[in-house]
Amino acid sequence: MGYDRIRTVFKDIKTPDIKNIARITSNKFTRNRKMSYEDFMLVLLSRRGTTTTMELNNFFKEQDRRENIVSKQAFSKQRCNLNPGVFIALNNNYVARIYQDKTIVKHKGYIITAIDGSAIEIPNTKGLQE
Repeated sequence: MGYDRIRTVFKDIKTPDIKNIARITSNKFTRNRKMSYEDFMLVLLSRRGTTTTMELNNFFKEQDRRENIVSKQAFSKQRCNLNPGVFIALNNNYVARIYQDKTIVKHKGYIITAIDGSAIEIPNTKGLQE
């Protein structure tokens, strides 16, 4: 179930609405390049913590497109054209899908993701009781 939501995020990247949000200006991500907008976003979202050069090499190797590897400078230049608001939009879509999932148990409309298991004694005052 969670895996399907992650796959949907990668599908969202290809939608015109998200692509428009990703553009810092309307003329960005319009040309056909060695690394398309979709590939660029996939690299950004699937980074494993290695150097940019290694990330790009691994991505193009996994795509079986070694002849199309772009330089880290070209990748960084393309990153300057990206509106960071795209990640907020992708996250909002992801969270909305989680809350629409009827199988997830909610408490007062919220999903409990962590519980503090601390055992402390607090004073029994009227203010704390309220």
